[in-house]
Amino acid sequence: MNMTELPQREAALAELAQFEQRYGYDAEYVRIMLESDPAAFVLYKHLTDMSGYIVDIPLEARFASGLATLLHEDCGPCAQLCVKMAQEAGVSSETIRAVLAGKPELMTENARLAYRFTQATLAHDPNADDLRQEILERWGMRALLSLCFGMIAARSYPLLRYGMGYGQSCTRVMVDGDVVQPVH
Repeated sequence: MNMTELPQREAALAELAQFEQRYGYDAEYVRIMLESDPAAFVLYKHLTDMSGYIVDIPLEARFASGLATLLHEDCGPCAQLCVKMAQEAGVSSETIRAVLAGKPELMTENARLAYRFTQATLAHDPNADDLRQEILERWGMRALLSLCFGMIAARSYPLLRYGMGYGQSCTRVMVDGDVVQPVH
């Protein structure tokens, strides 16, 4: 790791505090990572860069995929964070609720395609092949990469939290002030 890439401790801590306040999210595990090894924090930041790759795909589709992946891995703070980010990006509460409930019939066409592809991919279901082809025809390779990078990142955050001893499962997920029980 090139030492010029290492973050300034104070700036990184301020960025984390701002993130926690903005989303009501406890990033203590990231703070510990930064304090323990700034080079590990740099690698973590690359993961967040990957999750931010959203190109040529409707936001509702990308967030439906990310939230479906998180629900596969975790039903706690990471899912709530994704809900807040989806709302901030303009994804409708109805779409978010439909993903949380596991009801693709209530999703928009774009969200449903991404959700079904994600579910099939996570299950190693051969139906993912047809859905992948539909995604490529509808939106192109960069959209498919957006979904894949989103799934990779969404799986990684809960694994990191749980691995470091900060996992919390089955906490309440709120949408517009209402508790929504996620379906796994």
